Amino acid sequence: MKKFKILISILLVLTLLLVLYGCADNIALDNVNKTEISAYREDVKHSLKYYVDIVKAESDYTEEELNNIDTILLEAIKAIDKSNRYANIDKYEREAKDKICNIEIKLNYNAQLCFSVHHLYVKDYINSQFVEDNRTYGCTYPDPVTSEIVFDHVSPEYRAYIYNDQQAFNAILTESIPVDFETKMVVVIISTQKTNTKYCYRKMVQEGSCLKINESYYHVVINNTLMLHPYQSIDVFTIDKIDVTSVELNRFYLK
Repeated sequence: MKKFKILISILLVLTLLLVLYGCADNIALDNVNKTEISAYREDVKHSLKYYVDIVKAESDYTEEELNNIDTILLEAIKAIDKSNRYANIDKYEREAKDKICNIEIKLNYNAQLCFSVHHLYVKDYINSQFVEDNRTYGCTYPDPVTSEIVFDHVSPEYRAYIYNDQQAFNAILTESIPVDFETKMVVVIISTQKTNTKYCYRKMVQEGSCLKINESYYHVVINNTLMLHPYQSIDVFTIDKIDVTSVELNRFYLK
């Protein structure tokens, strides 16, 4: 009986500790400097607001999507203001950014991603000579003389092409993909990406004869590692026919 009472007492103490821990985020902690954590809250909120400003400016969002972003921001700020723990402040910021990052972007000119292929699978879709002629900086390729795998340190980080007729587009493909070139055009972007990096096309806008495209990227950790090995990616879009002759890719880090 005595052992049972001791066990009950231990369980009650543990329960009390768990309750206190659960409430810890909403009480002033003795070991936390109120001034420091208050300043930290303001820094995080400022950082989050800046992030939102960049995302809005550099992306093709509809009015509904912009309102959704504002709602996510306000909810995160409220949660941050109530928090007295550094870990939770960071969590609310991270969760808000993840939610915003996952909002679907509808690019201008009814742009649709026709297909996207990466490194090992590129030649299953794209003519091998086209791939060979359009290497990108930092990727690995077999040396034509020794067959050793070497890094490309001379090519540009991206290349872009515009196609306005079926015959020219077919020439880069292993199998034909029909496109209505009366109303559409094809934009092909070849770029260097990195393993454990996610990228997203956020905006397309015509400036004179140039189609300017914004692409954001951020690093992700897989299996507790952050590997950044470069590889070649080819993304093929169909968009409404517009009067442009060149493409400029603006890439920026977003997280």
